[in-house]
Amino acid sequence: LYYDFIDDFSDEYGIDVNTVAYNLGENVSGISFGASNTLSETDVAFYTDHYVLVSKKYEYIDSNKALINKKIGVLSSNLSYITSYLENGNQITLTSYNSDEELLKAFNEQTDIQYMVVPMHLYLDKILSNGYKISYHFSDMSYYYKFSIGEDNLLGSILKKYYNNAEYTMKGNIKNENRNIKSKQLNNGRYRKTTT
Repeated sequence: LYYDFIDDFSDEYGIDVNTVAYNLGENVSGISFGASNTLSETDVAFYTDHYVLVSKKYEYIDSNKALINKKIGVLSSNLSYITSYLENGNQITLTSYNSDEELLKAFNEQTDIQYMVVPMHLYLDKILSNGYKISYHFSDMSYYYKFSIGEDNLLGSILKKYYNNAEYTMKGNIKNENRNIKSKQLNNGRYRKTTT
């Protein structure tokens, strides 16, 4: 999504943009695209995701109270944010991991944790490819895909104006991506239509 936006912006204004990739969580200066739990005054949200509770089996969880005495894994970088949103947080056991790899390994082993709380779209590929189940949606725990304007007010304001003009087009692209994901699920036999 970010690269499509930059390519469209470059084409529109005839500007060559040098895109440099960095790891999620790294601090970068200037105009940057990234994702986090918060938005600052210089950030513009591309898309607002939310956290989900992931398990290996189908399970009905109807509220945060159902999480009491469950073993749940989270990333260390998200621990305080997640804890602040959970009711009865002091009765819910959260184990933090420093990396995606450590969290996924512990989740797959199912010894220290049986669940993980992660941003849905960031982990959607892993959830679908491994047959994991989403047991609960934390719709009020936001995760933002954003761009930060930084110190370059001129280029930043141009980018923001372009984004505001292109916003409806991008939202349509996101909806199409979600349809493509659902179509892949259907084609892989994850959802089967039954007839009576």
